Amino acid sequence: MDRSDFYCIRNSGSGSTVLSALLIKVPKTKFWGIDRLSTDNLRDSLLASPAVDETIGILSIDYADKNRGNLRSLYLQSAGSRAATCPIRI
Repeated sequence: MDRSDFYCIRNSGSGSTVLSALLIKVPKTKFWGIDRLSTDNLRDSLLASPAVDETIGILSIDYADKNRGNLRSLYLQSAGSRAATCPIRI
């Protein structure tokens, strides 16, 4: 399996990609991974990964929250912030 299979993204026009890019000050076209084409596909790819501890993706809060028992969320800290926030309980 190719390592890029473990990076799940949406295209550079999706809301979760655009907002994440703005928050961490990375161009929205510079995210690595395979465009899963829809949020449903991205969620399903994360849940079905054969290497769950090595797989990462940018998933909108509503999808992550509905799957909090099976997915772990990372803290996100914007540039210049003194603290990170986690939108859902880990």
